[in-house]
Amino acid sequence: MAKRWFDVAEIRFEGMRFDEHALDVKALRELTNFIDIVANIAKEVWRNSHPDKKQLPAHFKEERVRLSLRSIKPGSAIAPLQICVDAEPGTLEYEEPLEAQESVELIYDTYAAVEKGITLPTKLPKSLIGAISSWGTSLSEDEHLHLSAPGRPRSLSITPKLRESLKSFADSSYNDTVEIVGEILEADVRQHRFQLWRDGQTKILVEFKSEQEGRVTSALHEHLSMRVRVRGKGRHSPAGKLEAIHDVQEITTLPVDGEQYDPNAKSIEDAIAEIVAEIPAEAWGKVPADGSVNVDHYLYGTPKR
Repeated sequence: MAKRWFDVAEIRFEGMRFDEHALDVKALRELTNFIDIVANIAKEVWRNSHPDKKQLPAHFKEERVRLSLRSIKPGSAIAPLQICVDAEPGTLEYEEPLEAQESVELIYDTYAAVEKGITLPTKLPKSLIGAISSWGTSLSEDEHLHLSAPGRPRSLSITPKLRESLKSFADSSYNDTVEIVGEILEADVRQHRFQLWRDGQTKILVEFKSEQEGRVTSALHEHLSMRVRVRGKGRHSPAGKLEAIHDVQEITTLPVDGEQYDPNAKSIEDAIAEIVAEIPAEAWGKVPADGSVNVDHYLYGTPKR
């Protein structure tokens, strides 16, 4: 099968011990940390975009975020990180590793925002700020990391001062847009608050608006057969745990239809994707191209159209 390597990031180690463009074990540890951060960001971005899904889809393969070090370039020590991608069977088309590319761009844009003193990227998983701010901490004070990403204008210097500035975000609570589904079991209409249970152990305090009271009380009275989807601003702990939702923009009721509603249940699309992923590539090659119009021929032997 044809393969192609995509450039995803380039990391330059700067300091006296890297003058011979050699990376020791301690430096390699920082490359491993970076690769882990990229993979975790990709997964969290997907989960945040699909709040009603519990599992990553079958097509979200580890290969999509598995970065490789193929060489070390001179100029201090420059480590280009790439991803190997297979072409689709029977074609010369390659699907670019967008998840890894987006993750690297988010790391770059996060540090660029801290450098400029502006707001962090909205898509950045705030629970991973601590991990990002810890990248490079094993290096000495006279050593630096430089991050380059395709499509970004310059190499970004990741200094200890920049890491400390980012770490201050990780040590404080923050707000982020959230969308979750759950069951209302308790409501206080005077205080405009209710408890939204995501499962049997997790409850979230939601502060709703007066015009949303009717929908809230209806969902409370019909909680055995009704769930709600809430979208608003979520207050998170420094560790990334969702503590409460305020500034609710939308409350949507969802019927249970007589069965226990599971907001984390696998969708039919994901179920089909898992089944398809288990079929060998060579089996797909045996599927006739005209199967949709000549299905009777292949099933019952009738003449082709």
